[in-house]
Amino acid sequence: MAEQAKPLDVTPELLQAHPELILVVLIIYAVLTFVLVGGAGMWIWTIRRWYQGKQLLTLESWTPRVWGMCDLLITLVLIVFGQTISLHWWSRASGVDLKQLRGEGDLPLTAMSSISASYLVVMGICLMWLGIRYGTQLSHAGFSWSKFKSHMRLGVGAALLSLPIVYGIMALVSAGLNQEYDHPLLERMSEDGSWNAFFMAAFCAVVAAPICEEFLFRVLLQGWLQSLPWSSQSLWWLLGASTSHCTQLTQSQLPQTANVDTQPSTDDAIVSESSLAPIAAVASSVTEPQAEPSDVPPIVAPMTGSLPGDTDQVLLTVPATGGSSLPSLTPPLWPVFVSGTLFGLAHWGYGLSFVPLIVLGIILGMLYRATHSIWPSLTVHFILNFLSILGLGLASYLKSLQQ
Repeated sequence: MAEQAKPLDVTPELLQAHPELILVVLIIYAVLTFVLVGGAGMWIWTIRRWYQGKQLLTLESWTPRVWGMCDLLITLVLIVFGQTISLHWWSRASGVDLKQLRGEGDLPLTAMSSISASYLVVMGICLMWLGIRYGTQLSHAGFSWSKFKSHMRLGVGAALLSLPIVYGIMALVSAGLNQEYDHPLLERMSEDGSWNAFFMAAFCAVVAAPICEEFLFRVLLQGWLQSLPWSSQSLWWLLGASTSHCTQLTQSQLPQTANVDTQPSTDDAIVSESSLAPIAAVASSVTEPQAEPSDVPPIVAPMTGSLPGDTDQVLLTVPATGGSSLPSLTPPLWPVFVSGTLFGLAHWGYGLSFVPLIVLGIILGMLYRATHSIWPSLTVHFILNFLSILGLGLASYLKSLQQ
């Protein structure tokens, strides 16, 4: 076992010799204070709200996603292809033999940064592919700008609530099973100890990893799994929907007789009437819009927890068999656990970190299920990785001062 470094005494002489240490300590102190005070406040608010019987997370209106399993498989192939291309590019630029490097073990930080950049490129290609093939807008792929600020605030609050849980499980695993978190990215950063190493690790862990992993596990995988109950057309689950037309149903135009007024969508694209046979139309009960009765059934209430106003819109699909009954658009819960478990298992090989990361993945999945937006889960993921990199960066910096 390696000899542990002695704790560093922060003396006035040390601060005078390294004035930047003052700024680093102040930043760490401010971050820890925000996390501790904010987390305590969020837990008090949550417990009080739960005690009052109020909802903790409101489900927003949602439309089934249009992509199929083939799109997920294409994305995985592109990830492997992009990783291979980026490694060969890095090998030529750095003059390092890949065969010799694979025999030695882990990749250097420069190679990891190149791979992370390829993941971002692949994500951009996938977004363009979805737009070209299905005619979808970014909002349909989880990048809804209309609620960006509110979803970011939700993400910060969820981070303050979930960080004690994730770190607590990680501490129990490390102490109870004598297993430390072992990640090659953090090891390379700790061994190097330079600012360049810190910024490269931050790019990989704080920028590329949260964006790409949330897009893959939450938007593509979980979004597809949640849409399976509405795959009424043959092979929709595999090949996806076929075109870019969609129809809006306004809550004020959905009385008990299921009166429907269809218009082209301006925010979220789904599929054509012919591809889903039919989409968002109940042909046997379409009439002219009537005055909304006082006893309108809360068609969107299973999703939103309250009846939306006249401006709130939701896209609905109906089974191919027709009929006047509208299906519930409440997303199923099981995809949350599937995507969360796969998210944790994707970190297999880094000690037992996959255990708390499965819990984190389930939390992130619940956020996506409620909002159908990438921003809340991305915010939580970003904050968690940022705090980890910041703490390790401070430890590496203090270690360098001891030498």
